[in-house]
Amino acid sequence: TTSNVQIVPPAPVRFLSPTYSPDGTFIYYVTYEGAVGSLYQVPALGGTPRKLIEDVDSPITFAPDGKRLAYLRHDPKAKESSLVVADAEGANQSILLTRKSPTIFSQDSLGHYAPSWSPDGEIIACSVLKENNGAVAYQVIAVNVKDKSTKPITAQNWHWAGQVAWLPDGKGLVANAWEQGTTTVSDQIWHIAYPSGVTTRVTNDVNSYKGLSVAAKTGAVVTVQSAQVSRLWVMPKDNEKEAMPITAGFGENYSEFLGIDWTRDGRIVYGSNASGNADIWIMDRDGKNQKQLTTNPDKDMTPVVSPDGKYLVVISFQGKTPHIIRIDLDGSNPKQITNGLGEIAPTISPDGQWVAYTAYDGTSQRIFRVPIEGGTPIQITDTNYLRSEYSPDGKWLACLVYVPETSTRKVVIIPANGGAPVKSFEAIPLQRWSYLRWSTDSAALTLAGVQNGISNIYQLPLEGGSLSPITNFKSDLIFRYAWSKDGTMLAVERGLPISDVILISDLK
Repeated sequence: TTSNVQIVPPAPVRFLSPTYSPDGTFIYYVTYEGAVGSLYQVPALGGTPRKLIEDVDSPITFAPDGKRLAYLRHDPKAKESSLVVADAEGANQSILLTRKSPTIFSQDSLGHYAPSWSPDGEIIACSVLKENNGAVAYQVIAVNVKDKSTKPITAQNWHWAGQVAWLPDGKGLVANAWEQGTTTVSDQIWHIAYPSGVTTRVTNDVNSYKGLSVAAKTGAVVTVQSAQVSRLWVMPKDNEKEAMPITAGFGENYSEFLGIDWTRDGRIVYGSNASGNADIWIMDRDGKNQKQLTTNPDKDMTPVVSPDGKYLVVISFQGKTPHIIRIDLDGSNPKQITNGLGEIAPTISPDGQWVAYTAYDGTSQRIFRVPIEGGTPIQITDTNYLRSEYSPDGKWLACLVYVPETSTRKVVIIPANGGAPVKSFEAIPLQRWSYLRWSTDSAALTLAGVQNGISNIYQLPLEGGSLSPITNFKSDLIFRYAWSKDGTMLAVERGLPISDVILISDLK
């Protein structure tokens, strides 16, 4: 029908994806007020919600008979997550499986993905992160409800895997996943045959697909297809009226990961999927003379120009694992300078001698530094440091830090060679993936923040003063940005994600 019925009124909370009870009479949903999620039940056509369980960190899945449900519960202090089973009314909770960091259940910035109970009621499928001899990957596992044993459903490994859902005949599952060997950055839908574990891509395009659900009788799959409409602009600082668009089109999915920087002579270096592969490109500030710098089959992204203009350091996915490589500004002479479990978010010291980066060390993310010529990495922060940026005077690193107790992020300033934070900033409107940039005098930071659904670039003074907007955009989100080396010009990609609900029928 074309009717819409509001069943739960708006509230200042965060909602996780709702779930119908098997008989369709109730809807179960999770809300977050602070860091703890609670499971509620409400009649499908509206009524008084009833709280069933506290400390729930994923949408739920039901057993085929509707008498039991399962969900994930995260304990940030113990750095572990558990698969929990309970009665449909929330009683008789028991833990089937607990996984400690780094072998966690799959999640994104909103929470864990829902487990999926098989149609025969015997197993629950989940996507998880695994580690094997230093290599990390996502896989889909089966947890036996009776004996609590676990086993992989497929030998396929992915760079990322999210939601999984059983097909009604029990002979297969579907999952959102990003293949490790793919050349572009996009999440596709995969079919996993059961019990053989043979995998097949259901979708094969440059869009991304997030979340999925399967109709209990027909097996039709519904998912959200996302693309990005955005343009790259160049403008003088503090003067949007003179902003000039230098690209047009649908933009790049996940362009916040592709990166952007300026050369000393005022050209723009950026990551792009324009060739059908994630590569590094360079162009003039007016968008002309676009030239592809990297042509290898690996994914290359996040270019950073050295202060002397001689080098670029970029993230290169050497098969399955991201490492940092140094290349000449014309794309020649690549040299790998890191070789750990996975390294991202490079930044170069003002003297051009060091590259600081974020490394996965087997349990969490920390900041390391390594000579730009290559050498032995030096750890300079403790855990939960997500990325960093050298100040122009070379004295400091601005770092984005995850706070597990509150599931929030803060910005801290530490000495360039490591040490305790000298300043800390919390409760700032950080966009989910915000680049931290410095003012040319090292007296302030800039960052992309969101207020009322609109992105602007804000300035954060280190000594007194409050957060204040530098730009005055009236619409759109900011995906990536960079200041010219003299701080007078801004390159910024702005636009909106476009999402459509897609129905896939007759899945074979």
